[in-house]
Amino acid sequence: MNKLFFIPVLALFFSCNRSSEIVHEKDYSAFMQNGIIEKEITKVNTELNFWKERLATDTGNFLNMKEIAAHHGQLFKLTGDIKELNIADSLLRLSTKKVNDKEASILYALSQNSITQHRFDEAYHFNLAAEKTNCDAYINNLLHFDASMELGKYYEASEKIAALKDKKSFDYLIRKAKLEDHYGKIDKAIELMEQASEFIKDKRKSFYLWSLSNLGDMYGHAGRIKSIGNGLFKSVLPERHCMDCILSR
Repeated sequence: MNKLFFIPVLALFFSCNRSSEIVHEKDYSAFMQNGIIEKEITKVNTELNFWKERLATDTGNFLNMKEIAAHHGQLFKLTGDIKELNIADSLLRLSTKKVNDKEASILYALSQNSITQHRFDEAYHFNLAAEKTNCDAYINNLLHFDASMELGKYYEASEKIAALKDKKSFDYLIRKAKLEDHYGKIDKAIELMEQASEFIKDKRKSFYLWSLSNLGDMYGHAGRIKSIGNGLFKSVLPERHCMDCILSR
């Protein structure tokens, strides 16, 4: 996900303004403050050094490798440096070899990394490998849906989403919305994403903002530009210092 997903929304909204100034500085300056990302990078690097020291004393410990990989993944989200993602991927692959692909959590991490790199076929096969372990069926269904959708395996994706018992959960609603959008049912997709947004609004700010960014995209596809300006845009503007939204997918 784009680190600053609300910037495209800004551009979309103000591009409809007929004035000569398309975007006003006051509308984006709060998002451009210096030092916010740097502080997070320093924090992650401090934690990363801790896990590296632990690995140095026990070079065969796959759990330490897994933690180091997770922190490199965070650095990728903060910096956009593909080297960080490659390091995370290499460590996870080494970790899963050490346990003969028997640890589902590592396979899930590999699946998510593969999706980030648009290596959807690999993500799909990591999910299949996880199914052979004592895996979490709920997580497996979610990740299997994600990979299947990207590979055009829509029937399989439908089966995975139908297997989720809680039809009111955020995880279900956002994926069902994506499926409906694929089938050209944009109004139904919007309805589901609005439900997801309302559900998560007071629970996790990063996911709430993520849902708003997707709603903005859907409103644009449906020609509902005023919905972006009158409702969605006002919801996004107050969240000027939400570090979680930058770190979220």
